Amino acid sequence: MMQWARLIQAAILGGLLATAMQTSALAEKSSASGVKAGVAAYRAGDDGAAWRLLKPAADDGTPKAQRYLAYLMLDGRAPKGDEANFEAGVALLKQAAIAGDYAALIRLEDLRRRQLAHSPGLDDMIEIETARAEQGDPVAAW
Repeated sequence: MMQWARLIQAAILGGLLATAMQTSALAEKSSASGVKAGVAAYRAGDDGAAWRLLKPAADDGTPKAQRYLAYLMLDGRAPKGDEANFEAGVALLKQAAIAGDYAALIRLEDLRRRQLAHSPGLDDMIEIETARAEQGDPVAAW
């Protein structure tokens, strides 16, 4: 009798684990397809759709989504009513760059060289490169 109870518990636990793994995989697929659709909307000039599709992934820490959302903010293309400012755009680019997004790093360096009010400084760039080196990025570690 005890043995049957343990087998049933193991089967239920295994089923719950499998369901959790499938849900996680579906969420990752959904996030990736949302980013892809968001980038396509950005490139097509549909800024509202791009914002709606990219924002959840950016909030979850997806570097590419962070970068494109920052582009919308920095280029003044964020939808009305959404909080969008240059400082927030630079902060998103910084997060994406630290996570390994080279295009975000290049945009930050371009902003730094322009020396605009919201541009990152040299100290910011050193902070990003140090974080990347500590994560094992061989390019940043030189």
